[in-house]
Amino acid sequence: CPLGTYKSLVGDERCASCPLHSAAIYKGSIECPCEDGYYRAPADPKHFPCSQPPSAPQSLLVSFVDQSTVILTWQPPIHSGGRNDTTFRVVCDACSNAVSYVPSHTGFTETKVTISGLNPATTYGFQIHAENGVSSYSSSQFVDIAVTTAASVYHVSTTTSWVVQNVRIITVKSTSIILTWNPPGDPFTSTELYQVRYFKRGEEKNSSTILTKKPESSVSGLNHKTEYGFQ
Repeated sequence: CPLGTYKSLVGDERCASCPLHSAAIYKGSIECPCEDGYYRAPADPKHFPCSQPPSAPQSLLVSFVDQSTVILTWQPPIHSGGRNDTTFRVVCDACSNAVSYVPSHTGFTETKVTISGLNPATTYGFQIHAENGVSSYSSSQFVDIAVTTAASVYHVSTTTSWVVQNVRIITVKSTSIILTWNPPGDPFTSTELYQVRYFKRGEEKNSSTILTKKPESSVSGLNHKTEYGFQ
């Protein structure tokens, strides 16, 4: 085979052009080595183009946090590296062995992870790594975030004075709303946190939660012309 072509097996087949991001710099090549910065996974056939690790995940957000659980969501990498086997891995800087991850802490494809078994009032650092079949040849790209779990709360009967009063709307816009309320009437106890839960009407199981220290909450990112319930 001349320069720039290869043939992996002896026979009458024609010499093939080198796959993308590879080159044959010698005559009679049986494969085309990858260009610098590009790789083939061990299981990739010789006719596969050379590829790269994916770029970092995007837009990492905390969609829920309470005393022991954090839910993180993100968007896929902009660049897949020329492959279709991107997976994600979670790294926590202070998590104990008792912490659990759903769906997993490594090798999963969903862009969401639920981390449970955390300690209350504790700050954790999380990294979300994007990886594929050639990530072992280079450092994986990641995005990170620091999350502080909520302090412990007490469950009290709704017959006590620990009930907020006069929940009302201050402002409504096409995709946001501002709520306020009167604090509980117990003069001997200060409220540490309020938890605001909101959901589309009829979809209570798919709710979102906001924690606030003030008796007021601004909720944004709502759908236009949609009815929501608030607790």
